[in-house]
Amino acid sequence: MYPNGERTAAKHSSRILTTRSLTKAYGLNTLQMGWIIAEPILAEKLRKLLDLFIPTMASPSEQLGLLILEKADELLEKNISQLNYNFKLVEDFISNHETLTWEKPQFGSIGFVKYAGGNVDMLASYLAEKYDTIISPGHFFGAPEYFRIGWGLPTDTLEKGLENLGKVID
Repeated sequence: MYPNGERTAAKHSSRILTTRSLTKAYGLNTLQMGWIIAEPILAEKLRKLLDLFIPTMASPSEQLGLLILEKADELLEKNISQLNYNFKLVEDFISNHETLTWEKPQFGSIGFVKYAGGNVDMLASYLAEKYDTIISPGHFFGAPEYFRIGWGLPTDTLEKGLENLGKVID
């Protein structure tokens, strides 16, 4: 009934739908292509609604999407390897700075870091202005003493960002 039915919450209830895309997992931020897994009646209603807003998909995007899916395992393996490596960089960075703590995430490519060294908004603002490095202040998520950090980016970019963050918090 569902593609990859064993790996979706949608199989548990007709009130649940699952969205997926080629964007993050495959590193294709500019390719706006995805799908919805839902109970058939709901899926059909959503398809009709989508047709009102996006009547046709660009053919090059469709072709690129097919090529990506044909090499999905290879691409995912490469991306997961990079995520694991980058995660270790972030984990080591946090453990080497006394003012930083976190509840280490079990999955994903972002985490929330508690900053005990001062004001997170000021830290984020200074980091962006002086070093062109971005962290997301926790006040956006209802946790002002935290910031959000991601590691789903090229390793050299992450290393430079951590170096810059280290300069500011040290």
